[in-house]
Amino acid sequence: MVPLQEYLGTLISSVNQARVMADVESARIAQVYAGDDLLKNFPVPRFRAQDIELDIPVAIDGFDQQQHQPDYQPIDNKSFNTSSYALMKDAARVSSFSRKTSSYLNSKIAQLSQTLETDLKANVPKEEAFKKYEDAAGSLFSKAIEMDRIASTDQDQPVMAYKSLLRNNLKSQVTGKTITNKLENARVIVEAGQLREIPNESIIRIKMKLFEDGMEWHSSSDPDGQVHNRLLPE
Repeated sequence: MVPLQEYLGTLISSVNQARVMADVESARIAQVYAGDDLLKNFPVPRFRAQDIELDIPVAIDGFDQQQHQPDYQPIDNKSFNTSSYALMKDAARVSSFSRKTSSYLNSKIAQLSQTLETDLKANVPKEEAFKKYEDAAGSLFSKAIEMDRIASTDQDQPVMAYKSLLRNNLKSQVTGKTITNKLENARVIVEAGQLREIPNESIIRIKMKLFEDGMEWHSSSDPDGQVHNRLLPE
């Protein structure tokens, strides 16, 4: 299997090399003609391809997945942290925490969200990364209940309520990396023996038309009399 773009590039390069070989042969023939009294009056034969059509059968074996969003930010840290803290108050059914507890929570929440962002950027699956954040935030919330001695018949109940609030309100704010399967990133099977074993409906035929365009050196003089050579299309 080879990358599709590499395979097509090799084909085009091979066509260019064929043109080079034809020109080298024409130059050799021109030298022979020039040295013969009779042949020097004949035009030198030279092959030129006006256009080349290729019909290429391939089968896609897979894709080299490309991750986009180079400036990928999985969460809006400020909004995410503020919401996480507000949901703690909702779950605890308090209008505010003590100053000490509030400062502690905001500091720890910032650390947890940073860890969540790091995990997501390292390609940890969203479900796994958020579950890790949810559990750590739940433990943090439990600590806050102890610090402020918030009354509850069952301490696990507000913690479970908080984790549920996180899933329902914050999980949707987490964005994953976009992974796309583009044709140019495809790995293709091109060997005739392998293609014969693949059903016809799984074969893709790529049709390419190549138009030849040569380059020539052109000389020009500037006002100071200096000669400049430039490579321009024929």
